[in-house]
Amino acid sequence: VTYCQGDLGNVESLEYALTDVDKIVFCAGAPRPDEEDFRSLFEAYVQEIMSSNADGQSDGEEEEDVDGIGAASTRRHLAEMEAEEWNRLESVLEVRSRLAEQVDAVGMANLIHAYQNVRYADYGTGQAAKRSLFKFDKRPDDFNLFAIDTDYDGGDEASDQQDTMSHDNVGGDDITEASAPKRRKRGGPRVQCDWIRNDFGNAVFVGGVPTGPAASSTLAGEAAVVSSRLSSRGDPENGLDLGRGFAGFVCRLCSDGGIYECFVRTADYERSGVEYVCEFGTGTKQPKKKQSRNKFVSVRMPFSQFKAVKNGEADTAAALFAGKDVRQIGFRFRGNRNKDTSPSMFKNINPQRNRRKFYLALSYIKVYRSPPEPEFVYLSDARIPPVVKNGMVRDDVRQITPALANEGNTATEKVGSPSAPAAESYRMFDEKEAKRVAENRMDRSSEETYFKYKGEKLLRDSGLNYCIVRVAGYNEEPTTSSSKLRYKKDNKEVSPVSRADVAQVCVNALLDPEASNVSFYLSKETSPKKQSFGDLESDLML
Repeated sequence: VTYCQGDLGNVESLEYALTDVDKIVFCAGAPRPDEEDFRSLFEAYVQEIMSSNADGQSDGEEEEDVDGIGAASTRRHLAEMEAEEWNRLESVLEVRSRLAEQVDAVGMANLIHAYQNVRYADYGTGQAAKRSLFKFDKRPDDFNLFAIDTDYDGGDEASDQQDTMSHDNVGGDDITEASAPKRRKRGGPRVQCDWIRNDFGNAVFVGGVPTGPAASSTLAGEAAVVSSRLSSRGDPENGLDLGRGFAGFVCRLCSDGGIYECFVRTADYERSGVEYVCEFGTGTKQPKKKQSRNKFVSVRMPFSQFKAVKNGEADTAAALFAGKDVRQIGFRFRGNRNKDTSPSMFKNINPQRNRRKFYLALSYIKVYRSPPEPEFVYLSDARIPPVVKNGMVRDDVRQITPALANEGNTATEKVGSPSAPAAESYRMFDEKEAKRVAENRMDRSSEETYFKYKGEKLLRDSGLNYCIVRVAGYNEEPTTSSSKLRYKKDNKEVSPVSRADVAQVCVNALLDPEASNVSFYLSKETSPKKQSFGDLESDLML
């Protein structure tokens, strides 16, 4: 083993430390200076608050009878003491939060950046984590390779001039345009949609689909944009072969919080109408006055998550999609899959013709590599929920809020409304949390958990093959014949595990292809069932 020191705050020092490094296990955490002092401070706070509340009430009642002025003075003094102690504790958590930010957010970003730089310098573009298919913001000609799908918009058609265009070499294939799809600026009477470029150079799929009586047929409530016929320059009869060394798509996009579909068409579509579909969600910002709620996110879609669909129904008889023979790539918005989206997104044209608006701006579409094993293992926090819905991540208060506070239109609107400020809806630190952290000094505050989640997101967006292990806590009790380690997809009844077991799981993950691109909760249970990484599904994430 060779040890080399690097600073998480300095990319250059990390590049030196990562020379000849093939795999990474990120088990760093925010430093805990004077942990005993932290713990004693929390314990003293809890005891003082409980005793002062009880004594203050009883003493206050006695003094009220004798001298009301003295009782009022005592209560004011106690309030001032509590406020002073509260400020001290908030300062402690603020320090811990900032340390967590430097390690799990800034440090993680620097480490990923340095690792990719070193690998590119050592191996060239052949080992790059991601390869570009379309760069709408940097290659204007890529915009012309897409158009509104005429299968969904109806009405008149107008053809664009067809040009032969090439893209980056991806897996040995050059993308060429065999035949441009027919384009039209606007849809027919049922669907109104457009494919335009915005001021930032991004390609924008925007419009509205009818709901209610106007959406009498399946196609009436859908809109789609699709690429031209793609083919390999070496074999024009077939589509792109992205299955050689790649595992899925990565899209950088800005949207409105709606649910969309990415679809791929192969020769099966031309023969029988079968296409491969992967549904994904998008995010929104916290509402602010006169500011857009549209939010940029990176969406990672493994080929294994694309399901065969024919005429809107799952086709279980079709072959699985493995990235081969890609002839068209497109995106679709379905009105019936966005019924629960915030009403602020929609506009009622008239009582008989309600329309759901949508907005999807695309910056790029890339493919990410599929190395045989994980390159990066990240130890994270079991307090992160298995599903993080839109609106749960509160960047303004640096917390992941409970799902119940964000489910439905009413809760979402109430949280962000002027009548319910963040300070009233969510308090960063309270007595309950102080007691929890006091009882277990290895426990994290909600802000520290937030930065663990940010670290996870940075890793997913990087294009690296990863494995995320979420741990509830540590002990020194190794597994025995009566207890087994469990890989769980939810954090219900997750128990602490020993450090030795965590280390063994991380090493096993580095050498197991089935651990690629999965996140799970590590727990210990009494169960005879043997488990492997193959029991876990690959992540589909934002």
